Amino acid sequence: MQHFAAKYCRDNPGRFSDEDCVYVLAYSVMMLQTSLHKPSIKEKDRMTKAQFISNNRGIDGGKDLPQEYLEALYDIAAWHILHPAGPVGFYLQFGSFESKSQDVCQDFLIESP
Repeated sequence: MQHFAAKYCRDNPGRFSDEDCVYVLAYSVMMLQTSLHKPSIKEKDRMTKAQFISNNRGIDGGKDLPQEYLEALYDIAAWHILHPAGPVGFYLQFGSFESKSQDVCQDFLIESP
């Protein structure tokens, strides 16, 4: 995950404040995917959108990421199972803050549940 965060920041300078933000957000998205799609997790125990947003408060160098951006990430994760794109391994494209939700995770292959 640390290598991923470092590479993402090198490839996308200025998108996030630092590698720690990318690391935490990528990990948070993986935890969200597990919470929403693992069959053994009961519906009442699944992470809510409000919990996801709260979990990611202050991760961008002490600042909050835009709420609409985090909501878009949640919505994509809720409606689709995200898989890393390509044979090279895990690479998450967070997209820009200005992007529409369909662009937020553009490097993922999307499979409807």
